[in-house]
Amino acid sequence: AGVCAVSLGGGIVTSIPTIAYANSVNTQSTPSLSNNDTHEAAHGELQSNHAANTASNNEKTATSNNATRAASTDPAPAQTGTNSDTVWTREDFNISDDGKTIGGRKNVYHPETNQTVNEYVDGLSAKGKEKLKKNHHIVIPEGIEVIHECAFTGHAKQVGNNKQEHIDGDTYIEGVTLPQSLRIIEYGAFGWNKIKGTVIIPKNVISIHSAAFVANEIEKVVFEGVLDGKGKEHDTDADPYYLAGVGEKAFQGNKISEIVVKGNLGNYQLFPSNNPQKSDSVFDNQNPGPFTIEVGEEYKRPITITQENSNHTINFMEGFAENGTPTLIAQSSYFKKNADGKYIAVKTGTLDGQCMFYDTINGQFRIIGISHFTYKIVPKPKIYTVTFVNEANQNYAKVQVKENKSINDKSVLNQVMPANPSKVGYTFRGWSTDKTGKDKTKE
Repeated sequence: AGVCAVSLGGGIVTSIPTIAYANSVNTQSTPSLSNNDTHEAAHGELQSNHAANTASNNEKTATSNNATRAASTDPAPAQTGTNSDTVWTREDFNISDDGKTIGGRKNVYHPETNQTVNEYVDGLSAKGKEKLKKNHHIVIPEGIEVIHECAFTGHAKQVGNNKQEHIDGDTYIEGVTLPQSLRIIEYGAFGWNKIKGTVIIPKNVISIHSAAFVANEIEKVVFEGVLDGKGKEHDTDADPYYLAGVGEKAFQGNKISEIVVKGNLGNYQLFPSNNPQKSDSVFDNQNPGPFTIEVGEEYKRPITITQENSNHTINFMEGFAENGTPTLIAQSSYFKKNADGKYIAVKTGTLDGQCMFYDTINGQFRIIGISHFTYKIVPKPKIYTVTFVNEANQNYAKVQVKENKSINDKSVLNQVMPANPSKVGYTFRGWSTDKTGKDKTKE
């Protein structure tokens, strides 16, 4: 008894127990059908000639639209097409006379006075600012080596701890592609914007100054090169660049849940303190999530660090506020460690969590970052079996799916949509809970 909510495709469908049937469209002008086929010429649909009356108590079914597929969540680079209103060019940026620096001081000609004045300019030209209104993913041109401090700085009223608040009406950068020629990203260069998804730091970058990407919505950072503190601004310099490495708070106040590094983090020159109270580490004050798991599922750490060379240990200290008391996960009443050493959720609840990730360099404790997150533990849902019927084959496939989930969500391990059936002269249209195929609302 009751109503179940499950789905075969991308959406959630609420329906009574039923069966999913294969629907195909006739692609021949005069189809040849066997006596076992039921064909409605007006609709061009091929249906199963037999339907199961009911599903067993542990079998529920749902509808499918096989054309619905998951989409990528990362914003794509913007340089597609030839529309001058959206494709980024060097004219969209204030570039130094030597063609290597964006922003900073530049000789600017003022036609109204017929004078050229050396003055500070930001990263976008007037043309670029107009383009940003149409295309929020900027592409920095090749040949640029330095992005000057505050070149693309946005504005925010508040930062971090889930209180980040931007200013209504302002235009923000929401994605950025950096050139392989880039070497230095100065203070606050992209801070206080709305950069989302993944930021890739090119292999030739030797320095990321303090707060360079502070207060955005970045979820993943990929370092293609090692910022080891030894990089030189110019190949002919005798000494390393004075701020070679990654500055304090460089990525503070984002939503970063994944960091990928070339080599390992032990080789990186980071400039955090060893005092978590100062909140000045490179990846401090991350706000990923919220995260939802079920009772019986494994705790998933809010940050993943992937090192090309794993010969360096990253440590984690994590826990939750339980009844107002900071509690390490090992002492949490919501998780218990199993025989494999994994923490498994044992009861429902909503918890505010914190995870500090750190390492040790030459015996010195070094904080890499701290994540603040919300963990919601929900009851274990019911699992239903969806039965797929294709013509006389009433057990074409059986797929398990959790209540209130789509099969495309892969909510049950190894359970996926069945292969599309085929028949000469017909094109498969999708699955339906209506065996006649006439009610397209049930596809």
